[in-house]
Amino acid sequence: MIKIGRGLNRCPECQVPKELCYCARVETSQNKIPVTIIMHRRERFLTSNTAVVAARALSNCNIVLRGMKDQSASAEIEIDPNHVPLVLFPSEDALEIGSDKLKQYLGGRTPHLIVPDGSWGQAKRVARREPVLADVQAVKLSNTGPSLYRLRRQVMEGRLCTYEAIARALGDLESLELEQRLMKVMATMDHAHSMARGVDKYDDGSPDPLTQRLFVGIRVGTPPQLINDIRQARPDFDWVDPLNYHLTMAFIGRLRRSQKEKLISRLEKIDFNSFALSFHTLNAFDSKDNPSVLWLEPEKSQALLDLTEKVRQVILDEGIPLEFKVFTPHWTIARTRGFELKEGELSPFFDQHFDSKTHVDKLVLFEGHGGRSVYAEALTILAKDHK
Repeated sequence: MIKIGRGLNRCPECQVPKELCYCARVETSQNKIPVTIIMHRRERFLTSNTAVVAARALSNCNIVLRGMKDQSASAEIEIDPNHVPLVLFPSEDALEIGSDKLKQYLGGRTPHLIVPDGSWGQAKRVARREPVLADVQAVKLSNTGPSLYRLRRQVMEGRLCTYEAIARALGDLESLELEQRLMKVMATMDHAHSMARGVDKYDDGSPDPLTQRLFVGIRVGTPPQLINDIRQARPDFDWVDPLNYHLTMAFIGRLRRSQKEKLISRLEKIDFNSFALSFHTLNAFDSKDNPSVLWLEPEKSQALLDLTEKVRQVILDEGIPLEFKVFTPHWTIARTRGFELKEGELSPFFDQHFDSKTHVDKLVLFEGHGGRSVYAEALTILAKDHK
C-alpha cells in the first residue's frame, strides 16, 4: 500500500503519489462544442474532483469559480453570440440531449454547454442562483446508466460525476468517439486514485481489497530437453516451476478487486482463433554473458502479436498503465541474477537449436502466488474454434 499524507510526495497536477502519476496519459481531445464548468472554490483542490481533469482533457473547456469574495461567477462566463447556451441540469423543464425538441431549439446553431460542478446540492444551487443561468435552457442526459466513477458515492442511481456527465453529453451532442476518448481518461484517473487510497473500501463501506499480482498470458506446452540440460548443469538457478510455464502478454500488477472484476468482464469479450507457436532458441535478458533471466524465444507469429495487441488495448482502456516498452514475447525458464557464472559457461546452450511447439487455444488471466506455489487462473478464455 502506498502511504500518502496531505501534499506528501504528490504530483501537483493530478494529486496522487508520484509513483501513480497519470498526467502523461491524459490526452487532450479537440472539442467543437465549448464547455464551461462552474465550480465552487472549495472543490478546486479536492483530489476526487473530476472537473479539473475535464478541463485538461478538453481543449475547449474552462472553469469558472464561484464562492469567491467580491467576484461573480456569472460575470466570468463568456458566450459567443453565435452560440446557444445550455445548462446541464435535469430540472423539470430540461430537454433531453439528442431529442428532436432540442434539435429544433438549437436550429442548427452550436451549443455552449454550461455545467454546474460539486455535490448534487451544490449543483442545484448553482443552477438556481447564478444570474447568467436565469434564462438559459436546461438539458439532461437521455440515458445516464450506472456511474463508473468510484471515488465518490452517488447518493441516487443515475447521478454521475461531473466528468462523466460532460463526456456523455458531448457523446450525444458531438461524437461517440469523443466520449470514448474522454471515458478512457476517466478510467485512468479512477485507477490511479483508487490505488492511492489508504483504505480498502468503497465509500459505502463494502470491501475492495487489493488482489495479488495479475498478468495475462498463455500456457505453453512440453519443454524441450534443453531446459533439463541446463538445469542439470546449474541446479542452483531460480528455476520456474513447470506448472507455471507461460508466455506473458501483459503484466498488470495489483488492482482493487472491483477493478479486477471490471477487467474480467472486458477480457471475456476478446475473440481469437487458436494458432500454433514454435520455439527454437534460448535467449537472455540483460546479456548472454551475464543474464538476469533465461527464456525461450518463439518464432515470429502475427497471430500472437494481434492477440497481444487486443489484450493490451483492453487493459489500457480500463485506465490501467502498462510499461512503455516494446513487447517481447518470451517463455521464462529461470532467473539467474546474482548467480556467479564462468566466462562462456552458457554459450553452448545459446548455440543450440531445438524444436518445441505449443498449441494456443486459450488466453489466461493469471493471479500471482500469495503463498501458493502455482499461479491461479482467475479467468480462462477459449479460442472461438474451441468453444
